[in-house]
Amino acid sequence: MPLLSRAAEHLYWLGRHLERIEATVRVVEEHTNLLVDLPIEVESDWSSLVAMVGGQQPFADRGLSPAEADVVHYLLHDRANPSSVASTVAAARENLRVTRQLVPPAGWECLNRLHLTLGDAGGTYLSRSQNLAVCQAGRVTCQQITGIMSLYMGRDQGWFFYEVGRCLERADMTARLLDARVGAIMAGAGTSGAGSPAEPADRSPFEDVRWLGLLRAADGLDLYHRCTTTPVEAASVVHHLLGEGRSPRSVLWCLAETDRALHALPPRKLPTLACANALSIVERGIPLPLSREGFHLHIDALQLALEAIHEAVNDAWFVAGQSVWESGPRAPVGRP
Repeated sequence: MPLLSRAAEHLYWLGRHLERIEATVRVVEEHTNLLVDLPIEVESDWSSLVAMVGGQQPFADRGLSPAEADVVHYLLHDRANPSSVASTVAAARENLRVTRQLVPPAGWECLNRLHLTLGDAGGTYLSRSQNLAVCQAGRVTCQQITGIMSLYMGRDQGWFFYEVGRCLERADMTARLLDARVGAIMAGAGTSGAGSPAEPADRSPFEDVRWLGLLRAADGLDLYHRCTTTPVEAASVVHHLLGEGRSPRSVLWCLAETDRALHALPPRKLPTLACANALSIVERGIPLPLSREGFHLHIDALQLALEAIHEAVNDAWFVAGQSVWESGPRAPVGRP
């Protein structure tokens, strides 16, 4: 039976929302744990977490401070922030509610429990340990739902729209994490020459700890050690998270999976061309020697290419009230 475009759109956004929840709670969790590994006098840049979700301007407009309490509440519990975990869980729950006949019932049970947990925690001050418990619940729930969907959902159109959303969001969140963290780490690490990595004697004694934290925030540390024989250093960490084809956490792997899912859907030219363009940016690799300016430009180009994939998918298939096999006028872009 052909899948209605509205159902396809909800499944696409379900995949995106679940990945965003997991990525956000993992970043908050790892940044909090990083405080344990660094001396108390070393400043913790909580504002970089807000930059990762693109919320700097709304955050500043509300007069919030870049301190731990305000940043963590904004990212986890703030219902006025559409990218917070609480808001994203509510959106994912609505996506899942209207497509319950297309997905395994156990997925709804897991997500509904997380929604109730966040509802009980919202609106009150939470300690660091309580926020870490919320992060763990969010991460484990998303991993459970991913496993349930993978094991029990049929490989039909609905599955492939869910996969496009999931893989595209993971690529986007990894690129955002790199954009927010790499420049900050390099700025605090010291440089030699025109932005090239510093010699060992000139490096910050905490630089390796920060690179390890970046890998943990992307859930890529174990695979990094299995795929790479070099020490933890800037160029190898960035390559692993961007272009390591053996790692399902890398942008290259996510885009390859997105391309595979797009080819399994009713044929549309623009989404596959947009995905091929993003793949070419990743495959060209980062400009070396690695510098903050060159890396930022590279990530900007990649993020624009990822947004182009979303626009193409939206324009190609998400037309309300029609089958995804049919054509029609373009639908407006937006998160359902």
